Amino acid sequence: MQLPITLKVKLCLLITGLLILTVLGAGILLICSEKKTLYTLIRDQGEALVKDLAQTSAEPLLNEDDLILNSLVKGAAQKKYVEAVFIVDNRGTIRAHSDVRLIGVKWTLPGELNGAGEGSIQGFSGSYPLSQGASTLYFLHPISYNNLKLGSVHLELSQSVINEAVREAVHRIAAFLITALLFGSIASLGLAFLISTPIYRLIEGTRKIAEGDYGYRLPIKSRDEIGILTDAFNSMAQSLQHKERVERAFGKYVPRQVAELIRKDPNIYLGGIRQQATVLFADIRGFTSLAEIIPPEQVVEILNRYFTVMTRVILEFNGSLDKFIGDAVMAVFGAPPLDQKNHGEMAVRAALKMQAEIQNLGRQLYREGKIPVSIGIGINSGEVIAGNMGSMERLEYTVVGYDVIIASRLESVAGKGQILITEAVYQKVKNLVEAAQLLPVRVKGRTEPLKIYELKGLRDAPKAVSSRQ
Repeated sequence: MQLPITLKVKLCLLITGLLILTVLGAGILLICSEKKTLYTLIRDQGEALVKDLAQTSAEPLLNEDDLILNSLVKGAAQKKYVEAVFIVDNRGTIRAHSDVRLIGVKWTLPGELNGAGEGSIQGFSGSYPLSQGASTLYFLHPISYNNLKLGSVHLELSQSVINEAVREAVHRIAAFLITALLFGSIASLGLAFLISTPIYRLIEGTRKIAEGDYGYRLPIKSRDEIGILTDAFNSMAQSLQHKERVERAFGKYVPRQVAELIRKDPNIYLGGIRQQATVLFADIRGFTSLAEIIPPEQVVEILNRYFTVMTRVILEFNGSLDKFIGDAVMAVFGAPPLDQKNHGEMAVRAALKMQAEIQNLGRQLYREGKIPVSIGIGINSGEVIAGNMGSMERLEYTVVGYDVIIASRLESVAGKGQILITEAVYQKVKNLVEAAQLLPVRVKGRTEPLKIYELKGLRDAPKAVSSRQ
């Protein structure tokens, strides 16, 4: 598997590469500049030397004083980088030469200078390659006396000085390049660290936000683009935290399942859809009489503790807390979510646990010297209309329908600690629960008696509720 190249490494490689290109480019420019300067310097020195030698050798050449001519040539030959120097008379004979073996030899113009007559190459300087592969700068200057042409001075200067200078420059630049790369790599690492560190902080912050930690903040350590980006990140996190707080508060007023529906589709519309659901009503028995004999503050405290227990149980069994009605609780199982097939089972399990939890609450209240409470529960399953009810100015998500009313009526006839279910609920859970069929009851709004059962508990489980007293 190919390992990813980190941003820090990429920045380091990029900066080092730019540094190498910069140093190499500067080195090439320096070498070319130095080579050109040396070439010009050597050419100027060669031209000055051959011109000076032409002036000083005019009179000895006129007097055919070969001793002085050779003395002049010998002195010039001792100059640095002079490969050959000689004097040719107007007959083409070498009269003096740094190589004495060539004195008296007939001189011929080098091949590179063929086609240029001596009259046209006064002050000429040129270069031609030697057989060894090196190159030599060739200079010549005519010798004249009172406009009388006597001959010419010839000078060959080696270009090895240029090559040596170039090699030295290459060595210096190579040493500088290595040093620059060493320090540049260290500097690029530091620069890459400075640039990448806040980016890694942003990555870590993004992960924290993705995990739901909206309180995470990054320190702003600069006012450059990274600092602006960090400030934008903190603003985003603050906005998400505020939104999360609003949604959390919203969830306290709206059932969790309804809040999820709104998040998925925030378009609000009135109306509902038909669906199967199970509705549960629970109510504190004798609460009105209780509220008459205890202080209002204690009433509120008991109600809040009671609602806390009931809400926790409803959510535990994936129910939706529809509303609080005084001291009554209305819960719906199966609307929403729309795909909950076992809503009847979830409702009876929730009811059994509600009675168990309320009994625990009653014992706690008794130990605190307060009046314990008990509840009655009614459950019915059937077709309901689930959706937004009310007006566009004020609405709520709820369920309505005949079967909702039956559940409410059934709760009104349930006694302390009793759970009553209809035939529709019993048929859904009869293999899971123990229930006793009771005499049919007449409920308001129904002409026929209602067939009901008292839920005792789950099969193969301890009895969770007490019988009606």
